[in-house]
Amino acid sequence: MKRIEISDGIRLGIPMGLNPRRFSSIDTVEIRKSPGIIINPAGGTEEWTIEKFIERDGEMVAIGPWLEGERPWNPREDSPRLLRTLLDGIRALKGAGDPLGGLYLPAFRVLEGGRIFILPPKLEAWIRDNSSDARNHLDRDIWNHPDLEGDEAWSFTLGMVAWFKLIGEDPLRDERDEDRRERLRTGALPSIASRDGRIEADASREAMEG
Repeated sequence: MKRIEISDGIRLGIPMGLNPRRFSSIDTVEIRKSPGIIINPAGGTEEWTIEKFIERDGEMVAIGPWLEGERPWNPREDSPRLLRTLLDGIRALKGAGDPLGGLYLPAFRVLEGGRIFILPPKLEAWIRDNSSDARNHLDRDIWNHPDLEGDEAWSFTLGMVAWFKLIGEDPLRDERDEDRRERLRTGALPSIASRDGRIEADASREAMEG
């Protein structure tokens, strides 16, 4: 994310990771139809729209309204209150019919006042799918179930976030690719209680079952 100064003021810029020549081949109209989302602590939402695309230092950047205090969201370190805000926001978005494809940390940012900013979904998907950085793909694999959709998918994802909050590690940190996906499909996960005796078994089960 970048602070961009243009002729009519300051904007927030989202680097797309491609040069102007490659940029000319993508469908920018569809990307602009997909607004970002701002969730406030009361569970209300508002849209953040892409105004235009510009070139900066040889790279194309999507720009929109400036957002104060923007920073990455880290479920391992940020307060449980932010998780509550995220959960309330997801419920509001689902109630309004907005599709959500799961948790991908680079797309979730924290703003001043305990708000959460979710990057425009189609822009985020384009950046993620075209990224050569293996860490970006692993990040999505950590938090999301390979098959589930809708409420079940988000219940699983929030359970994984709860695991990180309680234990501070990925329950399948040594599993990768298809081995990891198979473990998730079969539900063969260690309990939180087995990693920390201070946590009751019921809490462990509830966290992973949403």
